Amino acid sequence: MKIAFLIPQNVIGGGILVVYHHAAYLKKSGHDVLIIYREYKPERDKNIISEFELPFADFEKMSVNDYHFDVIFGTWWATLYDIFVFNARNYFYLVQDDERRFYEDKSAPEIRFCELTYSFPAIGIITVATWLQTLMNKENGGNPKVAINGYDPLKFYPKEGLERPVTKLRVLVEGPGKVWFKRLDDCFKALQDISDIEVWFVSRDGYREPGWHIDKFFVNVTVGALREIYCSCDVLLKMSEMESFCLPNLEMMACGGTIITTDFTGHEEYAVDGYNSLVIPVRGIEAAHNAVIKLRDDNLLLERLKQNALITAGSMTWAGGNKKFEKALEELMEEFRDYDYKGLKRIFLELRGLLLTTTAIRAEKMKLESDYNALFFQFHRNEYRAFRFIGRLLYKIPGLGFLLRKMMA
Repeated sequence: MKIAFLIPQNVIGGGILVVYHHAAYLKKSGHDVLIIYREYKPERDKNIISEFELPFADFEKMSVNDYHFDVIFGTWWATLYDIFVFNARNYFYLVQDDERRFYEDKSAPEIRFCELTYSFPAIGIITVATWLQTLMNKENGGNPKVAINGYDPLKFYPKEGLERPVTKLRVLVEGPGKVWFKRLDDCFKALQDISDIEVWFVSRDGYREPGWHIDKFFVNVTVGALREIYCSCDVLLKMSEMESFCLPNLEMMACGGTIITTDFTGHEEYAVDGYNSLVIPVRGIEAAHNAVIKLRDDNLLLERLKQNALITAGSMTWAGGNKKFEKALEELMEEFRDYDYKGLKRIFLELRGLLLTTTAIRAEKMKLESDYNALFFQFHRNEYRAFRFIGRLLYKIPGLGFLLRKMMA
C-alpha cells in the first residue's frame, strides 16, 4: 500500500517519534511510506528522519495532484483538515492525545476546530493508549482501534557491567521548559532543599528558570546520549499535568531506573505505585518532595522499584506496538473498503478554508497589537528623551538650576 503520514513540522517530540516508529515498521513490511511535513525547515532536526530511513516531502512544495495514496493519516488535529487536499482511497486519523487540553485559553477557536475532528465516525481512528480509545469511542461513535506505544530495546537498555556506586540519589528531570502542562517548575520546586541528591536536567528547548537548581544540564541530546543519561540516573521525576502516554517514563524504566510520576492519563499503561514506580497527584509538589526523600533514604525500595520497572518495560517494546498498529490499519482498510469520501471531503475542505481564514485573522490581530505596543513604547521613550533634554537646558539657565535643585531636595 501507498501510505502517507502528515506531520505538523519537523521537530523532535514524543508524538513525532511514534509516527516515525510505525512508519519505519510499515516500510520494512513492504509498504510504500511517505512522511509529509506541514511546515518544513531544512536545518531543523535533520538527523532524526535519516535515522529511520524514511522518505519525506515538504507540504508547501508538493504538487498534491501528483500524489495518490491508499491511505493518508492526520497525526495532529490541524493536519486532519489538510489530508483532504490529497487524493486518497482512505483518510485515517492517528489520535495521540485529547489535544483540546493543550490550550490554556479555553475560549481559543482552535479548541472548536480540534473538537470537530473527533466528531466524524467516517474517519478511521487509531489511538496510542487505552484511555484515549475509550474517549474516542465516546466522542466519535465509531470503532477506534488502539496500538499501545512502546520503546526501542536496541536504543534503550540498562548499562552493562558494574553498577554505578550510589553516593547520592540522582534525579532526572526531562522536558521542554516552556510548555506549561509539562509542569517542570513543579519538579524543581519539589526538589528544593533536599540534601544529598543530584539533579540532572534534559531540555528539548534549552529553557531554564534562573531559580532552578541543576547539577548537570543537557540540551537537545541524541538518542544515544539520552540513553546514557537515563542509565546514569536513579529516578526520573515527571510531573506533567497531562500526557497521553509519556514515552520518557517507559524509556527510563527500560534503562534500569524507576520513575516518580503524576497520575496523568496514560501512566496506568506501565506505572504501578509501589511496585515499579511511585505515583503522585497532578500538581502534588509536596508529594513529589516526599517521594524523592523516600527513595533517597530507602535503598532497598529503590532497587526493588528499579528491578520491577525493568520487568514491566520488557513486555512493552515497539515490536508489539508496531504489529498492533499494522493490524489496526488492516482492520480499518477492511471496514472502510467501499466508503465514498466525496461528501466528507467537501465538508473538510470547507472547514479547512474557515480554519485558514480564522488563523490568518488572529495572526493579523496579534501583529497589529504588537505594532501598536511597539509604537506606544517608542512614543513614550521619545517623550522621556525630550523631557530629559529640556531638563538639561533648564538646569543650565543661571540661578534656575540652583532653584530647581532646592525645590527637589
